[in-house]
Amino acid sequence: MTFHHGDNITQIGNHNSVTKYHGVPDLHAVIAAFRERVPAPDRESVDSSLAVLREHDLADEPARQALRTIAGVAAMLGDTPVIDAIRSATEALGRLRDG
Repeated sequence: MTFHHGDNITQIGNHNSVTKYHGVPDLHAVIAAFRERVPAPDRESVDSSLAVLREHDLADEPARQALRTIAGVAAMLGDTPVIDAIRSATEALGRLRDG
């Protein structure tokens, strides 16, 4: 089943299944590029969060916590494109859940 509302979001199966966010720019690509700019002391937090994002659906709480961690690092570094991408993804997921 596929839902389209604003950005492109694909849900495969029912509400218990995997939801992929295909926004422009792609969230994972934005975060991966951000990781390359993160100073070494903060990179471990971003790497751990990226691992969680690879294992969990974006709507799952562990993934949402990982996004909050990445957004926090991005805020400390003043990287607004990352914050905007995360905000856009979470808002799109909220619209999907709210119907």
